[in-house]
Amino acid sequence: MTLLLTGAYGQLGKEILRQAPERDISVIATDIDTVDITDNTAVGALMDKHQPGICLNAAAYTQVDLAETDAKTAFAVNRDGPLNLARHCRRLGIPLIHVSTDFVFDGTMGRPYDETDAPCPISAYGSSKAAGDTAVAENLEEHIILRTAWLYGVDGPSFVHTMLRLSGEKDRLSVVDDQVGSPTTAENLARAALTLADRHLKAAAPMTWGIFNFTDDGAVSWRGFAQTILSLAEPLGLGRTVPVDPITTAEFGAPAKRPAYSVLNCSRLSTVYGIDQEPWENALGRTLSRMAETGGSPP
Repeated sequence: MTLLLTGAYGQLGKEILRQAPERDISVIATDIDTVDITDNTAVGALMDKHQPGICLNAAAYTQVDLAETDAKTAFAVNRDGPLNLARHCRRLGIPLIHVSTDFVFDGTMGRPYDETDAPCPISAYGSSKAAGDTAVAENLEEHIILRTAWLYGVDGPSFVHTMLRLSGEKDRLSVVDDQVGSPTTAENLARAALTLADRHLKAAAPMTWGIFNFTDDGAVSWRGFAQTILSLAEPLGLGRTVPVDPITTAEFGAPAKRPAYSVLNCSRLSTVYGIDQEPWENALGRTLSRMAETGGSPP
């Protein structure tokens, strides 16, 4: 009942650590100060030492814009790291759950992406994550690639934390309104990942391997997301409801291209594993309430 977790300091990693005891799963928590997943020898030594029953890779290079000028590091972490994990998992005969992203798509499909759609990234970050997915799939049969989108959590940093901070600093905000996706709580993604890990560790039923999508349910633009964040946060004392003006992606002028419509079809995960989605508005409200209970958002 031991899970090796990489990326334990991130939003998802912290939620995994919160929820694992509820399932009697012992977690070996690692991050860059414990093991650099781009170091193949170090990864092998760590896994030999602990002999986990399953590995969950939540480590990633997620600085989308910086990746445009630092692609070497992005590919090292997002492609070579998962490759090292997959190869050592295969050597030891254990599965790997690998967290991926909607950014492996270009956003031009016009409908929710499903697991059979071919990746077509338009940024260095997206390309590095797509390469990591391929590395896992080609080197380890017993894998689950769990694609998600627009992740945020209690701990941050995230878009939610940024909006709360800016609402306290400015009387009016401008947010991109021509990108649409599905905001997803780290809490719900952690629950989905642990459900999969728990099923394998307890040998509750045969596993189905491959790619699965998971986000919270529904779709919204970044501007719509921002408006909902502020309207729900103000009664909790977390932020102010200020006007949010729509701007285009071009007007925002970020270095990296983003998919315009990156909603993911998550029906396969529900059909195969019974893991259902929660409306994103409900999940957001609960996350903001948790933040208020713990003293508000971090700086």
